[in-house]
Amino acid sequence: MKRQNGIKLIVFIVLLLSVSSVVFAEPVHTTLLAAQEFNDTLTGHTADLYLEVQPGRSRVFLETFPLTKIDTQISTRFAKEIACHYFDLSCDASDFIYTIQSDSFIIGGPSAGAALAAVTAAAVIDAEINQSVAVTGTINSGGLIGPVGGLKAKIDAASKAKLKKVLIPIGMRLYNQSRNREGKETIDLVEYGSFLGIEVIEVSNLNEVMFHFTGRTIDDGNGEFSLPPQYVELMKNVSEQLCTRTEELKAQLNKFQLNKTQRDDVQNRTLRAEQASQEHAYYSAASYCFGLNVQLKNQLYEKITLTPQKAKAKVQQLEQVMEKFRQQVDEQELKTITDIQTLAVVRERLHDAQRALEEFKEDSTNVFRLAFAEERFFSAQSWSTFFSMEGHEYELNDAVLQRSCTEKIQEAREREQYIDLFFPSNIGNQIDRADEQRTAGEYELCLMIASQAKADANAIVGSIGIEQSELPRLIESKLDAIESLIARTAESQAFPLLGFSYYEYAQSLKEYDEGSALLYAEYALEMSNLDIYFEDKQPQKFTLNVNYMPFALGFVGGVVLMVFVMLLTRDKKKKRRV
Repeated sequence: MKRQNGIKLIVFIVLLLSVSSVVFAEPVHTTLLAAQEFNDTLTGHTADLYLEVQPGRSRVFLETFPLTKIDTQISTRFAKEIACHYFDLSCDASDFIYTIQSDSFIIGGPSAGAALAAVTAAAVIDAEINQSVAVTGTINSGGLIGPVGGLKAKIDAASKAKLKKVLIPIGMRLYNQSRNREGKETIDLVEYGSFLGIEVIEVSNLNEVMFHFTGRTIDDGNGEFSLPPQYVELMKNVSEQLCTRTEELKAQLNKFQLNKTQRDDVQNRTLRAEQASQEHAYYSAASYCFGLNVQLKNQLYEKITLTPQKAKAKVQQLEQVMEKFRQQVDEQELKTITDIQTLAVVRERLHDAQRALEEFKEDSTNVFRLAFAEERFFSAQSWSTFFSMEGHEYELNDAVLQRSCTEKIQEAREREQYIDLFFPSNIGNQIDRADEQRTAGEYELCLMIASQAKADANAIVGSIGIEQSELPRLIESKLDAIESLIARTAESQAFPLLGFSYYEYAQSLKEYDEGSALLYAEYALEMSNLDIYFEDKQPQKFTLNVNYMPFALGFVGGVVLMVFVMLLTRDKKKKRRV
């Protein structure tokens, strides 16, 4: 009897697994476009990207044939996180298995990010992808599609593969091909694609990619959001503190004679801060006043005689006050995303102030370093008020913070490697600084520095192949993406303190300094989705995702089939008894 029961159990398991495998969804597929350089000439190639989604624990697996030049595992994990976060998809109870197959060593790094994110979203929502469409571009925070190189060669590859539509990052329609020595330096890729029978379309975000891939618009949000009243009040206070200090320093400096250039500069900066304040752009006003404060304090020290004894006394007094304040900051309990960003901001300013003091100790004639240290410390004190801001609580112990810091460093390294394919950069120095903070256990500051390093890398990548005339449109697309991203995080009470502040500053810069506006927009993007690296303090209830319908049907089918077999066996036994 026991042997018969064991046989029945084995039959049940086999039937269950076989039925489940039959109804399980087929892998999602899309074509990847890539370019390979040989003898100063870029040639295009295609590859196949497949994704299988199975019940699991949000793990990411990647197989590549052949092996990639750059660690694509980082890009793949990040693309998956962005897709799930951007469309608010339930991905925590699924494992994602990606496979890239190519005939040459061409796929690697972030250039396949947009495609990876698109197949992720399509697999989770069970949408069919149009196999005649391909996308090339990085995927960035906020679901933004970022620039890549070799677009003409990739369009050539799409033509050979008989694709009908190629999606490229916004701002890259005018392609500079001088490196290929083909005569004409700039060509219109839309016109070039039309000549080859391919529709080339610029896209700015993942939602647009999904529309062309699946014919469906997943995210209908308009990106509108309301600022938390508490943020407005606190940032206004920070602005008022810094700008009140500006007036105090100006009053002290009025005792001395300034030349016309100095007076005009002070007046222009003051007007800019006042205008920002009137427009309720309080972070911008605070930034303008801080810069002006350093300038005024430096001019004040240049006008007075600062003896070595007085200088030494000032340094000692400032270091004592800073140490006491640092101890108070270290005792802060972290509960929210705002807490993380506040601690990072305060610690960054304390580090900057201490570094400036060390430089002043080495050269007491460099009074600018003393002025900067004092004003940087004052700024740190002003920003500490944001520890009082309320918000959604996350699990923020040292292990979680260290992991988030490590992940951000890996993402920044990956972008650095991608930049190095085009030209050397100093991004590695910033990443090393982040790594130093990780070693020191200051994980919040590590997260901030690594985020800034990645943003700097994105800004550099974003400038590759972008014509100056396209910058305003590129900046606006990034600002739109930031608005949507902040709207999502604000809804979940994870308001991105630095993300919005940088966004506001980019808005104020775009009219007269496009380069800085682009950089601060990148900072805003990287600092607006930190919640994807952390888990809620209260665990979420498990919900069945539409993705599991095939598995569920397979399970039910297996049970039904097993019951049928058991009933059939019982009827046969009855007949034998009769």
